[in-house]
Amino acid sequence: MKLSELIEAFPIRAAQPAEQQAKPAYPVSSRSIIMAGCLVIAGSFGSLAAWSATANLSTAAIAKGTLAVDTHRKSVQHLQGGIIREILVRDGQRVHAGDVVLRLDRTQTQSLVDMLRSQVDLGRAEEARMIAERTGAAAVSFPPDLLERARAEPDLATILSGQKGLFESRRQSQEGQTAILRNRIAQSRQQIDAMKVQETAKRSQSTLIEKELKGLRALASRGNAPGNKVLQYEREAERIAAERGEIISNMAMVKQSIGEAELQIMQVGKTFLEQLEADLRKTQASLFESSQRLHAAQADLARLDVRAPYTGTVVDMAHHTVDGVVTPGSRILDIIPDGDQIVAEVQIRPGDIDGLAVGMPAQIRFTSFNQVETPVRHGQVLSISADRLIDPKTGAPYYGMRVLVDVRSGEGLTISSGMPAEVVVEKQERTLFAYLIQPMRETITQAIK
Repeated sequence: MKLSELIEAFPIRAAQPAEQQAKPAYPVSSRSIIMAGCLVIAGSFGSLAAWSATANLSTAAIAKGTLAVDTHRKSVQHLQGGIIREILVRDGQRVHAGDVVLRLDRTQTQSLVDMLRSQVDLGRAEEARMIAERTGAAAVSFPPDLLERARAEPDLATILSGQKGLFESRRQSQEGQTAILRNRIAQSRQQIDAMKVQETAKRSQSTLIEKELKGLRALASRGNAPGNKVLQYEREAERIAAERGEIISNMAMVKQSIGEAELQIMQVGKTFLEQLEADLRKTQASLFESSQRLHAAQADLARLDVRAPYTGTVVDMAHHTVDGVVTPGSRILDIIPDGDQIVAEVQIRPGDIDGLAVGMPAQIRFTSFNQVETPVRHGQVLSISADRLIDPKTGAPYYGMRVLVDVRSGEGLTISSGMPAEVVVEKQERTLFAYLIQPMRETITQAIK
């Protein structure tokens, strides 16, 4: 088709003036437009007023703080202190309860333990020897554990051998004293036997003299015997009687010496036992004291291996140098126990304390993470301080609050003690209208007062 034909088929009309364009069939009034706008505005304000009077809005207290374990980190300390010989852990390392985390020098404590053990061994050996002496045993019965250890410990074997020798020497000494006295008694008995023979002979002589003297006196009375002969026999009779009396007296003295010797034998045994009992009591008292000191020293020796009291993670080690000094009672390291609940410890402004109570739900945000990607964890208020506190760093007043963190919420998020956190606690709900008129109500209340 040619261009001319196209133009004829589709003719181009020239634009007509605005006055000649078609007019609406119904004319629009400006008053109607204004009325419609007023109705829309009134409806909007009415809806807003109705919503503000009926919709409940929640208030919230917002506070910042840090995370901590519910029972707090556990400090590991040492009572006596000492010189560090070995450090077995480092910050961030997991340990189990009973694991050795640090070893202190054992030289001085080990020497004390060895000395006290020797004293205890000596005391036990002396006690066994004295008990054997008291019971009159033929040999000392030492405790089985001492005999077993003596096979491998020459010093202990020397102690036991010394007590055996002392037992034998003391027994021989006592038996020697007793033997001397018994020999003296035996000799005295022999003297008595000899004196009895002499006394019997003197008694026989005295009987014969008396018979002869009786016959001489009869002859002398008839004049058949001289008077001096009678006197001679009388003197002989008196001499024999005197000798017999002396023998009897000596026998009594010897018998008395026998009694004294027997008494001495008894006294030797009594004195020995009395002294033995006194020595035994003294030894047992000393043994008890040494045993108590040994147990204390052994406990000190065992504590030189510093052990973890809980299973958890090591943090904030105070010592990192071998041969360093741990002062008595000082902190060595801290352990964050496993399985403890995580709490957020925050500071509430005094103006936000109204309406807060234990058990209220809370939301915890961790400010150290990406706020867009980090989920919010839920929690519950555990405790609120009973009185206002003062921050020692800033001097600002606050109320302390602890919020239990629900570790099951916000899966995939690893949290630990010491992390910063922001806690939001929803308080009571009020309408927007109540919010708006609250300042007016307070102003009116103050004016009335």
